[in-house]
Amino acid sequence: MEERKEWRSLYQINKRIYFLGFKPMQLIILSCLLFVVGYFFWWVAILSFIPLYRVGQMLSRANSSGNPDMILSLFVWYGMKKYFVDGNNIFEKLSHHVDH
Repeated sequence: MEERKEWRSLYQINKRIYFLGFKPMQLIILSCLLFVVGYFFWWVAILSFIPLYRVGQMLSRANSSGNPDMILSLFVWYGMKKYFVDGNNIFEKLSHHVDH
C-alpha cells in the first residue's frame, strides 16, 4: 500500500503542467509571436508620432489663423487635375469675345 502512494506521488510530480490550456512549448512560441507583433506596432507608433504631431500643429495653426476648412481645401486641391485640356477651344473663344 505504501508503494502505491509513492507511485502516485511520483506521477503527480511528473505530470505535465498546463497553463491556460497551453503546453510549455506552445507558450514559448505564443510569447515570441506576441513579442514580435508588439515590437512591430511599437515602432510603427513611435515612427508615426512625429508626422502626426506636425500635421496636428499645422492644422492648429491654420484653425487659429481663421481657416477652419483647411482639410477640405487640401482634399479639393489634391483631387483636382493639374492641367485642363480645352478640346473645343472654349477658353480661346471666350477670351476672343472679351477682347473685342
